[in-house]
Formats: sequence, C-alpha cells, structure tokens
Amino acid sequence: MVVVWIVSACLSVGAARIVTEPTTIEFTYGIDESLFRPQLSTGGNGNGEFEMYVNSNRTTYVANRTLFLKPTLTEHVMEDLNAAGTLFVAKSRAFINQTAQPWTYDNDYYYGGEFAGRRMLLPYKHTRYQTELNNTCDDSSSATPDPSTCANQWEHAYNVMDMSSQVWASGRWDDVRCTGACLQTAGDYVPEGSTEYTYDMLQPVASAKVMTRTQFDLRYGRVEITAKLPRGDWLWPALWLLPSHPDNYGPWPRNGEIDVMESRGNDPARCSGGYNFFGSTLHFGMDYKTDGYLHTTEGVEFSKQTKALSDEFHVYGLLWNTTHIVTYLDEPSNVIFATDMTGTDFYSLGQTTTTTCLLKDADNGMSCVRNVTAAAQDWSSYPNPWASPASFDPAMAPFDTPFYLIFNVAVGGTNGFFSPDCKGSDGSDAPWGSGDPDELPIDSFMKKSYQWLPTWVDTQDIAWAAHCSLGSAYQRCMPSNPPVTDMTQDGASSKLKAWYESNQATCTAITTSSACQQASSCEWHDVPCPETADHAALQVKKVVYTPN
Repeated sequence: MVVVWIVSACLSVGAARIVTEPTTIEFTYGIDESLFRPQLSTGGNGNGEFEMYVNSNRTTYVANRTLFLKPTLTEHVMEDLNAAGTLFVAKSRAFINQTAQPWTYDNDYYYGGEFAGRRMLLPYKHTRYQTELNNTCDDSSSATPDPSTCANQWEHAYNVMDMSSQVWASGRWDDVRCTGACLQTAGDYVPEGSTEYTYDMLQPVASAKVMTRTQFDLRYGRVEITAKLPRGDWLWPALWLLPSHPDNYGPWPRNGEIDVMESRGNDPARCSGGYNFFGSTLHFGMDYKTDGYLHTTEGVEFSKQTKALSDEFHVYGLLWNTTHIVTYLDEPSNVIFATDMTGTDFYSLGQTTTTTCLLKDADNGMSCVRNVTAAAQDWSSYPNPWASPASFDPAMAPFDTPFYLIFNVAVGGTNGFFSPDCKGSDGSDAPWGSGDPDELPIDSFMKKSYQWLPTWVDTQDIAWAAHCSLGSAYQRCMPSNPPVTDMTQDGASSKLKAWYESNQATCTAITTSSACQQASSCEWHDVPCPETADHAALQVKKVVYTPN
C-alpha cells in the first residue's frame, strides 16, 4: 500500500525526521507504514478509557482515498491478533509484543491470556486498602488534616501472574503510600508463588491510533487536516500533536501537547459538546496536577445543528510560529483558539488568572456562549524548566521543539472528559458508573453495551446490536421485530432490553437455524455482533503542511 505524499526536503535531528518543505499527504492507494505507524497500547491511556489500540485492517484502513480509524468490538480483531502472535498480558492488562513492534513504549514482561467469548479474562488481585488518619503523613504544610478524607476505600493493586505456571511472579504491587493526611496500608497480601487470583477484562473495544513520530516531525508552520468526525455514543476522536523528544523538558505535560481537535460522538441534543462541537487545547505545566490547560482551551459548536461535523468533511487547521498558536475551522479567518505569547511565556501564563471562551457559537458569528476562568497555578516551588538556555525559544517553550501528528478514536473514559450531564442517545447515563464498588467501570461498560453499541451500527443492525451483547453465543436464535429502531427516543435502550428479555426464552430454546426461521418472532444470527458502521469512524482525506 502506498500513500501519495510530496516532500521536497527534510532535516534529520537525532531520530527525528523534521520536514522543512511544503508537504501534501493524500491517501490515494493506501497508507504508507513508513510514514503513519500504528501505536499499540491498552490500559486506558491514563484516562480510564475502554479501548485498546491495535493494528488491524478492521480498525485502520483506506477506502475511497480516505483513511478510516474505526472502533469495533475486540472480539472482531482477536483472531487477527492471536494469529499474528502480538497480544500478550501483563499486570492484568494487555500489551502488544514490543519485539514485533519495537517502536512501542511498553517495557513490561508479557504473558499469555485466556479469551472466553466476549471477555479477555486476565488475572488480577483485588486488594482492600485500610485508609486512616496519620498526621505524620500529611503532605500539606498549611492544611489541617481532615479525618473525613480518610474513609475506607477500594484500591486496585495489580500483580504479575506468570500464565505458564499460574503463580504470581511478584509480591503485592503496592505496599504503603501517603495521600495528604491519609496513610494507606494493604489489608490483603498476595505472596509470591500464590495461585490466588480473580479475573479482569481486556478492553471490550478495539480502535485505531496512528502517529508520525520519527517519520514526519514538524516545528512551526501551518497544518491543515481534512477530516470527518465520528458519530456514536462515547466516541472520543482527536487530531493532536506530541513532542518528538519527550525528555526535552521532563514528563508530561512539561513537554507540551497540542490538541487541534477533540470532540465527542454523542448526540448534541443529549450531550453538550457532542458531534456538532470540537475544542482545541494546549497542555503545559509542571505535572499532571498543575496542568494549565484551562488557560488555553476554546471550543465551538453549531447551535442550529445544520452542519454536523460528523456529516461533512472540514479542514481543521493549526497555525504555529514563534509568537502564536492558533486553530481554525476551514479558513484561517474562522479562528477557534488563539494564544499570543508576545512579551510573555507559558511559565508566566500558567501562573496568571485568565478568562477564555470555552464555547463559541459558529452559527452566531463565533459569539461566546460560555466563559471559563482559569485560576493561577502555584509553580513557585518549581524552577522554570522552559527558561533559556534549556529551550530553543523561551517565549514558546515547551511548544518550541519538533512535534509529531497523532490521529485516534478513543472510547469513553472516567477522567471527566464526558461530564456527568452528558447522556447517551436515548438519555441514559454514562455506562461505566454502576455504583457498585466491586464492579470495575470497564465491566459495567461492557454489560451496558446494549445502550451504546446500537449507535455505532447501521440502522438495520440496531436491534441485533442491542441483544447480541446480552450474552448471545456465536450462533443463536434471537427475538426479531424490535419495538425500537431510533436510538434517540427516550429510554430506547431500556425498551430494547425489556423486549429482548421478555422474548428471549421462546427464541433461545430453539436450537437449529431451520426451526428458528420458521418461528414468527425469531431470527438466526451466526456471528456474534454486527460490525461498526462507517459513521463511527474518524475519516481523514488529506494532510497539508506548510512550514514557516
């Protein structure tokens, strides 16, 4: 497969391949893996997400000169991954074999896993932590310890199990740790050599993430990405950039992050910031607790919903130079986000109280609908990591080094990107909040797939998606003629579930396809679940880069 791309020159710095001439990338015949590489990972990506990123032609492919990045159920790609010998399990999470893909960043030991139906069962030990008041553990010099913050709580302590011997290869993952005025001590212990374990789940969704690191690195200029956003509950598409040399200034977010576009696939009538919205953000700070992103976040929505970003291709643009970072939609004059660093720097900006427009109305002249005030961060105890001579350009640091492109579709997340008032297409709450302290969010998300999966598939597959995820086998007689085909109706998923549960006994008692076909209210399914439709994919047609 080949990508048509034109580049006149590039400059190699270390492992980076910095592009220095105008470049156009079009997916005429396919994707050139020497340019865009898949990033393979699992474990929630720090946001409590429910997808694993894989390299599969079901999730990453080119059709009609367009790059598709499409989430699907993990069960659809397991056979491909197992055949390739790239899926392994460590610390109750799955990782991709880095000997097969040496450019991934996971440095763990790999162990085999057991795939059972729709669940990749992974060994883990659920450890109960007793949390108690301990003044000597207070890490706040001014605050008085509050015993109410030290209530008993569940924590997950993961250990490594050697699957070949079915014994734990290490002792307890965490021992004792301090959180403010609280001392946490482990109430349960998993000794080395023990065979005691329970099961966790692999991410139920496989998705796509491609990047240009070391192949197509950028520093200043204009980037224009022509893309169509996905539509479907709890989809989280992103077009963004990370630094090519992650150790320049320290750990994230000291090195910076440029989010050109982030959106949500939810129906905007149910979720503010759905598929008629996108936002742009810069992440920078001393650590994840002091991320100054609220100083540099702005978004836009189409209030009349006449131009859904999931229905049309748009240009998502980035202008980046020694004084400004600007994002825009379609035309440079249609500014979404802008920051002017003339006479200042990001170290000063992060420690200043600022007000930005979190939401603009594209149908009303980009008028501001919602402001947000970002409080000044206290970085006084941190030396400025971006001061000269550490940086190339102190005013723009950490956004003064080469960055690379990343395109991906994440699924859900417990980090707050989907706010509590964001609902599914039928008005249901986020499917990962069961309220059961013993149930992991990932398990709740899978159990409630009858809510979100029907929004990812074609209309004729809605009912199939609703009941395929409620325990049906690979070949089974299922109820037919569902009462709901429009997932935007109030309580649609609950109605589908009730219909399924009231009719399943009659149909599931039938064991042959011929008898099922003769039953008036049943139909036979010989595959586990329908494939995701194109509308659930992030689609990219073209990337144009013009250096300064």
